[in-house]
Amino acid sequence: MASTSYLTQKQSEPLFQDILWAKPEQKSQAGKLLILGGNSHAISAPSEAFAIAIKQGAGEVKAVMPDKTRTILGKVPPDIELVPSTPSGSFSTKAEQDIKQYISWADATIFAGDFGRNSETAILLEILASKMPGIQVHTRDSADYFNNTPKTLFERENTLLVISIAQLQKYCMHLNWHKAVSFDMGLEQLCDLLSELTVKYKAHIVVQYFTNIIVAVNGRIVITHLEKEPKVWRL
Repeated sequence: MASTSYLTQKQSEPLFQDILWAKPEQKSQAGKLLILGGNSHAISAPSEAFAIAIKQGAGEVKAVMPDKTRTILGKVPPDIELVPSTPSGSFSTKAEQDIKQYISWADATIFAGDFGRNSETAILLEILASKMPGIQVHTRDSADYFNNTPKTLFERENTLLVISIAQLQKYCMHLNWHKAVSFDMGLEQLCDLLSELTVKYKAHIVVQYFTNIIVAVNGRIVITHLEKEPKVWRL
């Protein structure tokens, strides 16, 4: 790459080997993770995120979904909390205080997706992103809610955006970024753009570009080359 230095990672091993030895041996020391997502028509995103978090060794994991997901869940598992929903089954602004308490409990919060499209949910997500401190990960349709107000996420501390190229394209348009994002811009140009973005703004960014997963943090780039293009990757 002409202007951006980068590290490459193999899919089969960590970038830094000492990460393997630094993992907590006890679940009580492995942190508390909150997963937000779901609506009355879909809960696959938070469910998948929950399963992956457990598999990867998170200490305590709790999921929060709208109460109208009860029709899908049936008997509600003990690690899932239900909060007020809109008439259409998405998160209601009435859930704000409950969700804030759960976020305060957690060390990190994943906005996993399946939020649906709802104006009341949009208001709630804006409040949670702008008012609540701590680590937040936004992906799938959670990220879509900020297409017109990307600075809410980009100027936020401790924020990771796991987004598609299409989502990055919309963000850059509304940030009035001086370089356009296109699907054929090339890996080098994309990495240069991500490097510049994460120098100017606080958020960290993860995107998939064909068979590459690119991580951009404070102007630094890590590329993981995959054997084949993944069908599902954002969780």
